[in-house]
Amino acid sequence: MWTFYINKLTWDESDRIVQLVQMYDQGEKLDVKNEKQIELLLTLFAWILTSTNRWLRDNTSKAMIEILKGYCDLCKPLLEKYKDVNDPYVLQRLYSVMFGACCKRTTGSLKELAEYIYETVFYQDKVYPDILFRDYARLIIEKFLAEEPGNEGIINRERKLFHHMIPIRYRK
Repeated sequence: MWTFYINKLTWDESDRIVQLVQMYDQGEKLDVKNEKQIELLLTLFAWILTSTNRWLRDNTSKAMIEILKGYCDLCKPLLEKYKDVNDPYVLQRLYSVMFGACCKRTTGSLKELAEYIYETVFYQDKVYPDILFRDYARLIIEKFLAEEPGNEGIINRERKLFHHMIPIRYRK
């Protein structure tokens, strides 16, 4: 039911969800000092990523980046919340949002986020077979390593983040 509703949303400013997306996408923000409220707003925006409405997905992604650039410490909890989502497109979008937020962030270290991504995405027996998803994950780790050389922690410097090749099998 949720996706049916949000798929119909357009640039119409009478809908509160659209108003929030547009406001953050344009760099404006609510005067919210409570981090829990920001986390709840990000949760709402993350569920909007299930929409087939491209305009809404694109603008919501940009709005999430605008929020997370000031709250980069919420990246890891948001990824943890959605780690079991079985929609590859939602995962791609979430990781693209995280990378955008990492690039635009104003403060903070990426170490905890990079280690989480390394452990959950690459340090697995079976790596998720989506190249775009893995590329966003790799870019976040590479950004951390470029900003903090010598502070790799659990991330193996001799890593091969794309060494997991998924064989393509054709069935008859």
